[in-house]
Amino acid sequence: MKKIVALALAALAICSATYAAETYGAKKSDKKKQESLGFNEIIMVGSATVKVDDENFDFYAKTWGVTDFSKSDTYVVYGDAYEEYARLFWGSVKKSNNGKFGVYEPGQYFLSKQKVKKGLLSSAWPIKWRFYSDPNFEIYLPFRFEASVPKGEKFVYVGDFEYHLEGSDFHVTKVYVRDNYDQAQEALRREFGDDVQLCRVEIRAGEQK
Repeated sequence: MKKIVALALAALAICSATYAAETYGAKKSDKKKQESLGFNEIIMVGSATVKVDDENFDFYAKTWGVTDFSKSDTYVVYGDAYEEYARLFWGSVKKSNNGKFGVYEPGQYFLSKQKVKKGLLSSAWPIKWRFYSDPNFEIYLPFRFEASVPKGEKFVYVGDFEYHLEGSDFHVTKVYVRDNYDQAQEALRREFGDDVQLCRVEIRAGEQK
């Protein structure tokens, strides 16, 4: 699966709901985390990057109130693993009852706990992206898809998402999904141990809810 897959933007509808999913950051490997997954829970692995195809980007950023251009962008992956609202503040990640959000930098792999229903992974919520980690300059990126998860698989790779944006409103013009399986596998094993194996899954357009 060494090809670039262009996703239809209409199918990747933006949803502004902010439901919580337990998301792990880059920590030491801990085998106990493998045992903590429920029978219908998996770890979804992937990454996100953004490319702004507009020479006026810095000007737009200033109009949005950005003053510190030295910080990196950051992003959060939401999910519907737990049906409870959660509030997130960058720099101080507030814990929910069931877990926590992970804040990632562009290209960093997320490892997000999700629930699977009848072998189906359904991603319904968006990626929240903050340019320069500035709360005044954030957008939601489409991340709606479905994937069939083979029985017994606990760690699934959905791909590396690359978003292209244009205009002062930073609307999405293209979305590419690339296969960088080896890098994703390495990120997973740093977190969960060398004995875990990542499973590729084929994503498809998710149904509107």
